[in-house]
Amino acid sequence: MTTDSRPQSVYASHSKAIQRAAQDFGDHEGVTEGKVLRWLLNFSDADLEVGIKVLQRIRYYSTSNIWAMTQELVKIVRKEFADTPWNKVFFVPMGAPYSGAMTIARVLRDTRVVQKSNIKFMVDLEKMHPEKLGVLVFIDDFSGTGKTLEDWWPMVEPIVLPKRVPFVLGLLVLNSKARSVVEKLVGRVYCVDELDETENVLSSVSPHFSSTEKDTLGRYCKATKASADYVHGFHKCGLLLAFKHGCPNDSLPILWHASDSWEALFRRSGH
Repeated sequence: MTTDSRPQSVYASHSKAIQRAAQDFGDHEGVTEGKVLRWLLNFSDADLEVGIKVLQRIRYYSTSNIWAMTQELVKIVRKEFADTPWNKVFFVPMGAPYSGAMTIARVLRDTRVVQKSNIKFMVDLEKMHPEKLGVLVFIDDFSGTGKTLEDWWPMVEPIVLPKRVPFVLGLLVLNSKARSVVEKLVGRVYCVDELDETENVLSSVSPHFSSTEKDTLGRYCKATKASADYVHGFHKCGLLLAFKHGCPNDSLPILWHASDSWEALFRRSGH
């Protein structure tokens, strides 16, 4: 078989899986059947089935998933703080303009499950009188290790604590490894979806891949040329997870790390 004929051969043998992945991940920027095929070609013929299995195991949160989960998060907050006037419950995104937190803030605004006045940014919060505050819900799409909150919290704690108002963290997805970290920082955390240790596909307790397949995945993770901190996902989270707007580095680099030797499937971040 010539090199040029390999893409056609791989597509012919795995067209259904490629088409299904392109459909499932189709609202992620740049993901097409061609993109999925090029990603699959990272794997040797002997390991193509492992690549197909990865495609089938990816936990992907599409636009519709994110909208539904954001609404569910609001319902959880409403229930937990039913005695607090709703005009005193504020959702505060943590992160940069194109972060997952800002994506959730835009969904809150666009779905109108809360009023625009219920969404505040730190610059707004700093100016608000404590009497106008009932509950602060710091929001983000995902926490894999709690590191983002650890980095962000020291900057906002001096603003929040003097307000003497209850605050919680609201997430769409929480990885089990992050729970103790975020609870130590903010106390209560509410999430729509929580991942247990079995979602670390390289972990000995994960049933999703055999030990031989895990070794194969580890080999391909190294082939991406990701740095040691990320070769098994940040802090060795070992996840196969992506969102419409980006892929966290807690996921294995075979999903997101592009290099001269590796075609990434998802963008690390997007609009």
